[in-house]
Amino acid sequence: MVDYDNLLMGHQLNDQLEWLFMRLSKGAGLMELIGLESISNRKDYKVIRPILQTSKNELLEFLDQNSYKYFVDSSNFSDKYERNRFREEFANSFIDKYRDGVKKSLDYLKTDKSQLTQNFREIYSYQELIILKIENMQYKIKAVDITLKKLGYLLSNAQRNEIIQSNSIVIGGLWVVESSNNLIYISPYIKTKMPKEYKELYRKAKIPPKIRPYYYQNSIVPNLVAYN
Repeated sequence: MVDYDNLLMGHQLNDQLEWLFMRLSKGAGLMELIGLESISNRKDYKVIRPILQTSKNELLEFLDQNSYKYFVDSSNFSDKYERNRFREEFANSFIDKYRDGVKKSLDYLKTDKSQLTQNFREIYSYQELIILKIENMQYKIKAVDITLKKLGYLLSNAQRNEIIQSNSIVIGGLWVVESSNNLIYISPYIKTKMPKEYKELYRKAKIPPKIRPYYYQNSIVPNLVAYN
């Protein structure tokens, strides 16, 4: 648990394009290309980015005109970090030339992204157990990716491919993702011995096997979970 409700970040327009270029170079879909949102829900708090539509030059000009003090992280100048190379070689110069077009394009892409998320919805959550109802399984990876990000876990490309190919998988030894009909179950991965009557209870309730230990450990009653 964290002791705050909101975390404000200074990401700006250049950072958005920098992220897009980096994801583009690794083979990413729309959900991954548009990774920085104005408001992102995490498990215990919200991440808020209030200046995403402001370019770095616009921000620096505002600070200088108003004599506001600021500092620049020295790590931003090191070519040790991939993000710095993308920033210097691509993002900054592109923004300088095409700032207004980039703003519009990112807005359009975010609208398209929001429409994709309408194909699934969260129907139940308890602590770190989340059940999603999905209209079409082609959106499965998007649903899982967004949900795990909220829980603080970022998927690799290899893990995304595993989720697409399997209906029951353990991610990084930490999270279980199981699919059944049009439902997706996500919970922490735990192992525990369960009495026979509980195994039978969860089986009859059609709770996926790897999810059952979390139900048992947290005393979740299956028939109290609504699936519509």
